[in-house]
Amino acid sequence: MTLALCTTASFLVPQSPELTTPVSKRELIGLPSHKERKKANEVASMVLVGDVKDRVAILVDDMADTCGTICHAADKLMEAGASKVYAILTHGIFSGPAISRINNACFEAVVVTNTIPQEQHMKESSKVQCIDVSMILAEAI
Repeated sequence: MTLALCTTASFLVPQSPELTTPVSKRELIGLPSHKERKKANEVASMVLVGDVKDRVAILVDDMADTCGTICHAADKLMEAGASKVYAILTHGIFSGPAISRINNACFEAVVVTNTIPQEQHMKESSKVQCIDVSMILAEAI
């Protein structure tokens, strides 16, 4: 899928914007959802803000650990009528039940960078795709 060609895509953030962020994610990409946590790696509730019916939903987040949040968000998006759901993450930690959750979720793909090695995760899930950012990081250093 070429994201630039998607005219019916909605970008979503599966958490409320951090109060310390100068320009909130809501202002940058629109249509976030609001999430409340009971404790780390446990989502209490999630409310979708916006309309995704018949749209490609693209979840954007900085990282995913156990993938409870993004999988819960994907379910909510499909229930709300999204035609497809993708996740784009900077860091795919993927600990514990993460890969199993991804495999059982409705994602078309979960795209991550190689800031954390992804070879094993890609073997365990055909949905995990990796973008090499090593040259970008090397230039920055």
